[in-house]
Amino acid sequence: MKALVFALVGMSVIGCSTHIYQPTSTSLLKPIVGYKGDMLGAVVDNVETVGDTLKVTVDFPEEIGHLDNFGIENQHNEALKQVKPYQVLRNEEGQSTGLIIYLDKKRKQAFKIVSRIED
Repeated sequence: MKALVFALVGMSVIGCSTHIYQPTSTSLLKPIVGYKGDMLGAVVDNVETVGDTLKVTVDFPEEIGHLDNFGIENQHNEALKQVKPYQVLRNEEGQSTGLIIYLDKKRKQAFKIVSRIED
């Protein structure tokens, strides 16, 4: 997978300070194998139906770091109920490389993964 730039660098006019902004969510992702979002390099790698559950694997570039505190939302920014707790996929260095999320098969819809930043 190509390396992606995850930070936008902006210069403020007053004081000429540099600020780095990092996206805190993916764009909407469709539960279709190969679907790639516009943000964070997220790609739907696998979609599997297990009973009434849609098991969706989403891959991220290794540069993403850690995905330990996040939520799943629909296109209206409303929380999507997960059928069971998500699984974080990690590489040998412990960095997050993807997620497996479990959604209700009856409500198959686009979703986004949103980082929950705590103060």
